[in-house]
Amino acid sequence: EQARQDPADNVMYLQKSGFKCRTDSILGDADSGYHPAEAESLCSDDPECGGLSAQNCQCGSLQQNAEEAFSDTGCSSTFVQLCKKGFAMVAESGSCVYSKEDVGGGEKCHGPVAESAVCQATPCPIDCEYGDWTAWTECNPFCDGITTRSRPVVTQPDHGGVPCVSTHEVKSCSNTCINCKWNSWTPWTTCSESCGGGIQNRTRYIESPAQGQGENCTGDAEQSKACNEAECIVDCEVDDWSDWSTCEPYCSGSHTRQRSITRQPTKAGKLCPNITDVRDCKNWCMDCQISDWSPWTNCSQACGTGSKNRTRSEVYFVRKTIADKPVNSSLLEQGTQDWGFEKKLDVRCSQAHQRVYDKNGKRLGELSPSAAEANCSADSECLGLYDKNCDGTLVYCIDGFETEPELGSCTYLK
Repeated sequence: EQARQDPADNVMYLQKSGFKCRTDSILGDADSGYHPAEAESLCSDDPECGGLSAQNCQCGSLQQNAEEAFSDTGCSSTFVQLCKKGFAMVAESGSCVYSKEDVGGGEKCHGPVAESAVCQATPCPIDCEYGDWTAWTECNPFCDGITTRSRPVVTQPDHGGVPCVSTHEVKSCSNTCINCKWNSWTPWTTCSESCGGGIQNRTRYIESPAQGQGENCTGDAEQSKACNEAECIVDCEVDDWSDWSTCEPYCSGSHTRQRSITRQPTKAGKLCPNITDVRDCKNWCMDCQISDWSPWTNCSQACGTGSKNRTRSEVYFVRKTIADKPVNSSLLEQGTQDWGFEKKLDVRCSQAHQRVYDKNGKRLGELSPSAAEANCSADSECLGLYDKNCDGTLVYCIDGFETEPELGSCTYLK
């Protein structure tokens, strides 16, 4: 123990090393502390303070003068707490407790309270010390080999200490190593062509892939080869005939149709047939023939300026050929199976003999003039066509009709 006196207040502090104030004996906040000189001053002035608890016994323990003691290097930040009057202590290495004692007018202590001296000059033994082992190296060879590890010496032995032993270890190792394996080839496929050169294929697949550092599969997964290389016998092939072309000349001539070659024959194949076809053709052609002028009518005025008229008829007839040469002949005669129509202006067939439907029930006004003429030609009851306004709206003139005057009308006599 060391007695230490506060010179200002006749208060002495008795030091006890290796102890500290118990937590429930701390005066004030248990987590707070003071500078040593400040703590002594506060405790000396506080009647409830029974002592001090310091974490560092070296501060203030070697000098009797408190100001000198707490100015030592490393003591300025020492954590010192105030202990309650009648405090309890607990052991703690390196700490000190200072019990406050009232000494009145007694003498303060002089001189150091502790001394040290060298003893036992023989050096202590130093054992070998190691660092941590390294990780094991990769197995070499990978599939079946060895692996090693090592550790460094961090302290060499001395003065008879424990010597160093092995810093290197070796052990056997192995890893999974499976080589790749192909499955068997499939059968060759059917040749892509029956002749003229085709292709056959076959394939295989990997039955088990390489594992670890096993060998990978080598070679192709597919093979091809030529087959059926003999020349093919190919016949000529043609597509369908086109439609017949327009008759040229239109009334009596020829027209053609064509087809294309879609596949050329080989030397031994069938040759291509004719790809152009020509035949004679005829179309319904009714030519107009105008008659001679009729005599002039009488003058409309006996004197002054009047007018007189004359007319001529149009006769339509079918163009016929004899020995492939066109011949014009009047079709006003019966028995030829072809009929012409003589056009009469400003007349109509008698109303009692008009018929607006053909024998098939088709309304004539819905037929084209050429269709109406063709139907009338094939209908034995029809002897003419009547067009009221000469605008192509036709009705039949049936057997027994007579013509009657009607200005602006047209009648065609069969």
